[in-house]
Amino acid sequence: MIPAHVPKLAESTNGEIEKMKRILLIDDHAIVRRGLRNEIEENLGKMHFGEAESVSEARTALESDIPWDLALLDIGLQKENGLELLGEFVRIEPPRFLVFTHFPAQELGLKAMQLGAYGYVAKTDPPDQIILAIKQVLAGKKYITDSMATQLVLEIGRPQPQDL
Repeated sequence: MIPAHVPKLAESTNGEIEKMKRILLIDDHAIVRRGLRNEIEENLGKMHFGEAESVSEARTALESDIPWDLALLDIGLQKENGLELLGEFVRIEPPRFLVFTHFPAQELGLKAMQLGAYGYVAKTDPPDQIILAIKQVLAGKKYITDSMATQLVLEIGRPQPQDL
């Protein structure tokens, strides 16, 4: 499933030669990986994709010679925890991690961001919001939804035990 070759060069719309963006799709459901790939290419153009359905496959891909630009990471990978993978690889640049999961942001969004994720989107978010998140993270920007921003403000404003 994981490509063994280095990404090819692609010609951009203005005629310049540039590297295709390299996106690693980490999800234990093949249909989700296929849907993500189709949605990304339909909205952002041709990309170089790798796939992993488990933490061990993701680890192999991330340790390869391919410099991934983005890793789209599901937190719940069969009986494994994607947050552990995030904590292990987030200090490696690239890739930037965008968590894409069925867990609502209120449950694990802040934890993922504290571990170094560039963004967090739920699988239930509209496709245009997911594409926007991918665009922003590929551009090196952080992405959070409005509900996560509200949650973050509430968390920051909450008195900490040492403040009491």
